[in-house]
Amino acid sequence: MTNFIQQWFLRLNSRPFVGSAALPLEGWGSGRIPTLNGFRALAILAVIFHHATIPLVGAHPLLRFTERGSMGVDVFFALSGFLICTLLIKEINKSGRIDLKGFYLRRLFRILPAYYAYLGFVFVLTCFGICRIQLAEWIACLTFTKNYLPSHFWAWQTGHFWSLSVEEHFYLIFPAMLALVGIPRMRRWLPAFLILAAAWRMLDYRLHLFDRLIAGVPFPFRSDMRLDGIAFGCLTALLVANPRIRGAMQKRVSSVVIIAMLLSLHTLIVTKLPMSILLERALIPVIIAATALRPELWAARWLEWSFFQWVARLSYSLYLWQQLFFTPTVSSNVLWFHSSFARRLMLQQNIDGIWAFQLPFLMAGTFLMAMFSYHFIEQPSLRLGRRWMASRTLRHSVTPQSTACNFPVRSYQPFTDTPRPLVLRELSDSHYKESLS
Repeated sequence: MTNFIQQWFLRLNSRPFVGSAALPLEGWGSGRIPTLNGFRALAILAVIFHHATIPLVGAHPLLRFTERGSMGVDVFFALSGFLICTLLIKEINKSGRIDLKGFYLRRLFRILPAYYAYLGFVFVLTCFGICRIQLAEWIACLTFTKNYLPSHFWAWQTGHFWSLSVEEHFYLIFPAMLALVGIPRMRRWLPAFLILAAAWRMLDYRLHLFDRLIAGVPFPFRSDMRLDGIAFGCLTALLVANPRIRGAMQKRVSSVVIIAMLLSLHTLIVTKLPMSILLERALIPVIIAATALRPELWAARWLEWSFFQWVARLSYSLYLWQQLFFTPTVSSNVLWFHSSFARRLMLQQNIDGIWAFQLPFLMAGTFLMAMFSYHFIEQPSLRLGRRWMASRTLRHSVTPQSTACNFPVRSYQPFTDTPRPLVLRELSDSHYKESLS
């Protein structure tokens, strides 16, 4: 077994690397950030695996480890913070300001079309009595306040949108704050925010303070309980953007270091040590940054697997549609298949057989709907958004006074603790398209 693993890594290292080579101190060069798509693919596959095995956990306690698949959401949050903050820093260094209107327009074209298409499909199912969703939940989904809705209103088909609500709250707050206070202040203030967020989480967990305001809101899904996961990604991006810190990380990161960090993360997840949640959320973006800085290492190269690249492109649509197929009970899934074999399994109460029978259909349905959403909703809306942004840029170049919506970054000096200006890698527009919220 050991020889097989060693040979596999040797073959992997012998292949031409599709990402960057060893990264120069000055930045990432042109193109996309390597390894991020690998983490994105692993995150969505972990979520799907977790939801797919929910019906079996009750009958097979050994499968409780699959509940760790929910960690995929924490990886998504860390990715969002790291990527969005990197893009904003690049924009600041290029133009000295953040175009907030442009940022929100890009998010609009990236997120809303596929999101509302899914909600429209669920609405049709509701009209036919297949789904039961109350008015309060429709309002919460349309306004991205799902994660502050009392749990007795929640339906499974829209239950996953609590995480998208957290992302939207981050998009609303962080870019404006970064434009207002600037990079140096943000690097100093984010640690204070993270300490306050951890203190608030412990206080509210013990005293149930928020529950006295709005009873029944699920504790783990609120933005005030989750935004620190994204903030750690932002802080990591701010630190990596500093040439001195980036250079030190590049010199010290090795495959052994990456494996050690992964084992440490596994230990935190399994043992639940004191402050483990805080430590997990701090460690995930560091692992992401380490692999992005040294993608040529054997511990990072596998994240560039072509299959992961394909899954990452579909990750947002997979996130939207998997909830409709993978339900908590197998009986509700069998309703999709009106075969005599499925009915016989139901009568025999053969949970394992039902699960094994329906799993290929559910996986196929999830990926087919995701591909349809990606090619016929996501991509056309992104092309429309790029045309809109191009025409907007052209208008602004003709009438400079119309750019008053652009926020100059307050007292911006590009990393005054270093004698040279920051040079970030030139990120392609694909990161605006592929970043998942």
